[in-house]
Amino acid sequence: QKYGTGLFGGRENRTGRVLVLTERGLVRAEKFLRFPEGEQWDKRALDAVRGVPWDAGSKRALGAGALRKGDCEAAFAHLTDAVRAAPYGCPWAWFRLGCAAMRLRRWDRARKAFAEVVRQEPDDGEAWANLAGVYARVGRGPQALNAAKQATRYAEHNFKVWDNLIAIALQCGKLGDAVFAMHRLLDLRRGSGG
Repeated sequence: QKYGTGLFGGRENRTGRVLVLTERGLVRAEKFLRFPEGEQWDKRALDAVRGVPWDAGSKRALGAGALRKGDCEAAFAHLTDAVRAAPYGCPWAWFRLGCAAMRLRRWDRARKAFAEVVRQEPDDGEAWANLAGVYARVGRGPQALNAAKQATRYAEHNFKVWDNLIAIALQCGKLGDAVFAMHRLLDLRRGSGG
């Protein structure tokens, strides 16, 4: 077929070809034209392609697009399918699944997603920080404190992780950790001119 319509699903890394999601499945194309801004993300078109069997890459692309557009339910569904089909080698899919789960307040699913990210990428400070936030949200203070400390280890120049460590340490009654984090935060602010 020379022309067709569908949802832009991203590009193949290796070939650069466009991935288009249609009612018939995934189509790879050399060229594509985008509709005007207001017509690019058609809910009816998304509903039409839902349930069509996709490979994990397509599901990751759909999930990322839905998350960008703020459709956390769709993002959660697509990313869940993606990590179920291919659980290894793509920690960013787990990360985005965790973000969607947090926005939906599905704390146990968010915890599992961020735990998988740090299992695959142990030096991902942002994933550790999100894991700490989830643990704190569900009242698991010691695990939250441990994850917050890991976040500062791998994202030591990020003001937010130190701020989070202060809050979590105070919640846990660990004043020494809170004071240490406050000093580190002050050092960072002095160093940045703020």
